[in-house]
Amino acid sequence: MHGRWMAAALVAAAVAAPPATAQTIHGTLVEALSGRPLAGGFVVLLDTAGIERGRTLTDDVGAYVLVAPRAGWYRLRTEVIGLRSWTSPLIQIQLGETLEYALDNPAPPVVLAAVVVTGDRVCGGQPDEGAAMAALWEEARKGLMAVRWNEQRRSLKFRIKRYERDLDRRRRRLREDSVVTDAYSLAPFRSIDAQQLASRGYVYRQDGAWWYHAPDAEVIFSEPFLATHCFRAIEGAGDRDGRIGLAFDPVRGRNVPDVSGALWLDRTTAELRELEFGYTSLPFDIPSEHVGGRVGFARLPSGAWIVRDWWIRMPTVGIANQGRPGRNLRRHVLLGYKQDGGEVLGVVTSDGVRPLPQGGAGWL
Repeated sequence: MHGRWMAAALVAAAVAAPPATAQTIHGTLVEALSGRPLAGGFVVLLDTAGIERGRTLTDDVGAYVLVAPRAGWYRLRTEVIGLRSWTSPLIQIQLGETLEYALDNPAPPVVLAAVVVTGDRVCGGQPDEGAAMAALWEEARKGLMAVRWNEQRRSLKFRIKRYERDLDRRRRRLREDSVVTDAYSLAPFRSIDAQQLASRGYVYRQDGAWWYHAPDAEVIFSEPFLATHCFRAIEGAGDRDGRIGLAFDPVRGRNVPDVSGALWLDRTTAELRELEFGYTSLPFDIPSEHVGGRVGFARLPSGAWIVRDWWIRMPTVGIANQGRPGRNLRRHVLLGYKQDGGEVLGVVTSDGVRPLPQGGAGWL
């Protein structure tokens, strides 16, 4: 039994120094009314046709640096979790110029607390119909894009605990192997091509083993995923009280193993907290309600978003004979589960390891 659960980089964003001869725009992104620096927000460079020509995350003091591909006119769009997106007036930059441009973001906050869950579904396309669905989709997109952005940079080293567990049919632990390492990279899984997942499914047999795939940020935003899933807003309850979810399920008629789940956001801050998912139409006649995974997210003081903890649970399946002698029927039986996962214990600094607190979204 194998799970598609592969490591990659998830670290805090860094502002890279541009080439000396490039056209650069730099400055600080702050909230217009309070003057508060907006850390961990995207600043996007758009040309006059509205095409994206560059993107960066602000650092812990709201600073940003963008490199323009050529001289000309541009706009800057801000994408900050918890605030509506805002686009600046046109800005001209000359050949080889270094332009300082302060961004005083006047965008109002996103108010998820007022979102009313209606049960409406959007299928086969981007869930941007209606104010509630559009707001949930946009804030979830910002969070996942911030995590994906940070995957590509290695400016922080993490202390990470990874584990493998064998569970019985009641999900009681039978065995666990774990290791604690210091590494620059952390990602719970890396999906394969979204079109391949849409056509082949998220669970399949290859080279004598069953492979389980999970949706990462690129897959969730892809056209094949949007075309094969329905989205709806759901209310959090119990441990998720105070959260609102953007749930996804396969469209009707899907006949390959697929995924359903939800992206959970904080109603007050609009911050992405959790991705949960399960599998549908498994190629075994066994219960599937305990098969799936979870990814928890955390915000660092710098504003960078990381995966804080994760797990994926896959079934261990056997074959049993059933029926009278000479007319045996072979069927699948659930023997137990294999669960792989991990968590970030802290960030490694020159002074040692700064631990992440238990609970909450980041350091207090």
